[in-house]
Amino acid sequence: MNICIVSNFKQSGYGESTRPGQMAAHLKSFGHNILHICDWQGTENGIKHLHIERENWEPNVIKRLVSFTSDYTSIKLFSPDLVYAHQFNNVKWALQTKLFAGTKIVFDAHTSKYFEHIHFKADTALLELLKTQENDMCHKADFIIAASQETKDFFVSTYQVKKEKIKVVGNATTIAPVTESHPTNNQKFICVATLPQDGFLSNEMALDMLQDIALETYKHSQQIEFHVVGGGKIPKAKAPNIVYTGYVENLRDTILNADICLMPFPPDAVCGGARNKFCDYIALGKVVVTTTEGLRGMEVLKDEVNCVVAETAAESSAKICALAADKKKLATIEKGVLQVKDYFNWKDRARQAETIFKQLLNT
Repeated sequence: MNICIVSNFKQSGYGESTRPGQMAAHLKSFGHNILHICDWQGTENGIKHLHIERENWEPNVIKRLVSFTSDYTSIKLFSPDLVYAHQFNNVKWALQTKLFAGTKIVFDAHTSKYFEHIHFKADTALLELLKTQENDMCHKADFIIAASQETKDFFVSTYQVKKEKIKVVGNATTIAPVTESHPTNNQKFICVATLPQDGFLSNEMALDMLQDIALETYKHSQQIEFHVVGGGKIPKAKAPNIVYTGYVENLRDTILNADICLMPFPPDAVCGGARNKFCDYIALGKVVVTTTEGLRGMEVLKDEVNCVVAETAAESSAKICALAADKKKLATIEKGVLQVKDYFNWKDRARQAETIFKQLLNT
């Protein structure tokens, strides 16, 4: 199969680069040919990456014609069987450009842009525009892959998309899972959260909640610390038990050295699919204290079985304090995590996508 992927992938990227990058790598390993149109130009591991500007319109007609001719030639020589477009901006472009005329297009919906902006309190005009555009994309695409059941349900109920036109393929982790539990020997009880301050509103909301959790916890115990991992602008800590580590070179060891991990995403900090960081924690056998929103897309996790769910800062603090005081209960839930540590892997996700592509091309 010749698969053309369109995404926001960057060679050194994380976040939105992870899903398309991992899908491309595994689909290539299955024997398929991949052309990746993205935000980087070059060839790596047998995959050609073609940087085509998808957001801005070249004002010079001659330059635009030369660019289009070059891109058109590259795509025609590759001769894609289908286009696998990731996220709102790329699907919109893929459906509008003449470069893919006559080629089937699969929309990989990491989330719903309209759904996100409802919660981010966007103005009415923007909401209506996003809803109109997303509705058009859902109906014009030949098939939709959703990163979570919630996104599938939203598209079905909001845009009346037929259920059989959407299948769920969740997120995963690039971190190799542990083979056994990793006991810690920390002087204090360490809670780790990966929250880069890169302008993504959802992460900012989560950090605000973590600050509140830490402040509440400090009132009850000074033996619990909250370590925030990730680059970007570091805000002032609300309590002395918050440690900003910034970017860490070895994320695996940082997580392994934590007693527990946190996903403190309040209800408005929406995301369409499972967050990659949660998949990282589970692969490394860590108990995660999370909200319902943080749990989005993590379909094999159950409260008090292989994770701990708390909705407010006060409730989260109480449950963290309880786990710090009851190592036996923590160990019991950790055993539940180890039973599902292999579940969130990209190879399985790519196999799911491959099956969808084969079925689509045979219809």
